[in-house]
Amino acid sequence: MQTRPTQQNRPVDVPRIDTSDILRNLQSNVVNISASELQSLTVAQQSDLNAYHDQIRARLRAVFRPNAANLEATAQFTVLANGRVVNASIIRSSGDPVFDAAVLQAFRDMQSPGPPPGNRSYDFRIILRSSDGRR
Repeated sequence: MQTRPTQQNRPVDVPRIDTSDILRNLQSNVVNISASELQSLTVAQQSDLNAYHDQIRARLRAVFRPNAANLEATAQFTVLANGRVVNASIIRSSGDPVFDAAVLQAFRDMQSPGPPPGNRSYDFRIILRSSDGRR
């Protein structure tokens, strides 16, 4: 009878994934969720919410028609659990009322991003710059 040599269990180096950037982005972009609630989300949930915010940004950029260069405005809005975007408002003006109106028009023109992760409503904040749009 032959015996097989036993293999010793060796520790395996597992790469550590730094999620602090995702968490920082969410803390600055999701308004109605506390820092502790964000931290209680799994990495996958944080990543999904961050990707959802990025999807909204891409949809806004696709329809945003800025009227001037070198301007930016910060908007806040709510995405309902069904994916409907409501209550878009300018919370930091560009200083140009026509540019700010173009930002709000982009929210009206944007297609719904679909239901957010977790099928709950979220209040988001987003900065739109004149370089984000199409002329």
